[in-house]
Amino acid sequence: MGRLDDPTKAIERLQRVCSELVELLVELKESDIEANALGFIRDTVSQMRITAMTLQQGFAWLRLAQDKHGLLGLLIDERMRRASQLNTQISKDFAAGRIRSDQEGLSAYLLVLNQVMEQLDLMLGSRRAEG
Repeated sequence: MGRLDDPTKAIERLQRVCSELVELLVELKESDIEANALGFIRDTVSQMRITAMTLQQGFAWLRLAQDKHGLLGLLIDERMRRASQLNTQISKDFAAGRIRSDQEGLSAYLLVLNQVMEQLDLMLGSRRAEG
């Protein structure tokens, strides 16, 4: 893919992707997939749709404002919102006993979670020191 000199094409494509994801959600509701797995899949597709819509809004905003830092901020906000939702779901999985200590992804998750917590401590700690 080349550089996006004209974000209009990207915005139009994102609109089509969002429409397709809505159609996929409808089809998934009518499928024979196990209820718990279906919920997980629907949440994932829904997150993809929300992210595509955020990107679509970001491109439109970028075209009007010509401020790339604003677009990055918007995308980071969306990423943090998505991470918060995923962590809420993971917390529910822990509470329901669906996550085991030998879960394959647990060590990688803990490593990243610890890194984020350390970075937050540094950032918030430095703010407290300044105040």
